Amino acid sequence: MQGHGKIEVTDGNVFAIPVFGPLSEILNHIVPGAGYSIARSGTATFTIKDGVIHTDDFDASGRLFRLLGYGDIY
Repeated sequence: MQGHGKIEVTDGNVFAIPVFGPLSEILNHIVPGAGYSIARSGTATFTIKDGVIHTDDFDASGRLFRLLGYGDIY
């Protein structure tokens, strides 16, 4: 599978999206308690190639934090 796209979440819960859920636990290790805060908005552009999702501009924010990142999801 190959392709590309953009995702945008507003007034939602970014970490409720299955592929982003594990970020909640990582955030909680960095800032104790923040992992339980809801990421209300988020954006990312992405490509899919050979079953790997890649983004260079993941951006999610909640009341207590903002999380920026890039990388691959296998």
